[in-house]
Amino acid sequence: MKNYELLVLIKPGMEQELLNSLYKNLEELIAKYKGIVECREELPRKPLAYNVKRNKEGVYCLLNIKMNPADIRPLDNDLKLNESIIRAIFTQSKKGKSNG
Repeated sequence: MKNYELLVLIKPGMEQELLNSLYKNLEELIAKYKGIVECREELPRKPLAYNVKRNKEGVYCLLNIKMNPADIRPLDNDLKLNESIIRAIFTQSKKGKSNG
């Protein structure tokens, strides 16, 4: 398993109750692919540099996860099916690796 950061951009204007439900669904989806959510950071709504799918603002959620690399693409495809998610970006994290 490798460490990844998953940054999810969510449509603005959702009630906090719906956001909490979405966060829970994200964690369940990651668990479906045998991934582990190590940390979740919810960021406030912020203006975007340019319109993304006709949205001028978005709510960010940063998740530090551990997953098998082969499961990233299927998870990304499942995230694209969720209408509340504008965009999801995976980056491999260097957490746990030695520098040098």
